[in-house]
Amino acid sequence: MKKTLLLSVLSMASGVIFAADCLTQHEMDNPDHMYSVADANVSQTVQDLETNLTWTRCPLGQSVQAGLCADDAAVPAKTYSWEEALLAAEAANVATYEGASDWRVPSVKELQTIMAPTCKNRAMNELAFPTAANAYIYTATPDTSSTNNVFIMRMSDGHLLPHNKTTGRLVYLVSGVNP
Repeated sequence: MKKTLLLSVLSMASGVIFAADCLTQHEMDNPDHMYSVADANVSQTVQDLETNLTWTRCPLGQSVQAGLCADDAAVPAKTYSWEEALLAAEAANVATYEGASDWRVPSVKELQTIMAPTCKNRAMNELAFPTAANAYIYTATPDTSSTNNVFIMRMSDGHLLPHNKTTGRLVYLVSGVNP
């Protein structure tokens, strides 16, 4: 109840947030206690306690500000081609972003660990991933039926689709050992 009230207040203060509309079993799929966030208002990463993976909480080009993903002044939110996404992960490693040097674009398997298939409108946990974006996310998993395609995941429901590598999509990064 407190989380719902807080999200309602934050959405009024900062613009539109796509709230998840989940079935009752959502709590079993992707509950808050599955994640560790040092400070929900400012922490840029979140740890999945089940897989031990660390994730960026916002798509590249955004950062957590006052508990929500917002555009960085220096690097506005943007979409990336698949090649640009891979290069962005390399750049995060060179910079030792948030103390890690093993950032990568997540595989399909890794992204599926943070999706709640019982939700519609938004299949990602709102505490761990406080973005208003409701788009498509690149995975590192190529489509073996076409060298021009890679799999993308729809944030609204976790649905997986093959798509052209040159199309601009959102990018989250993950670090840690593959599950």
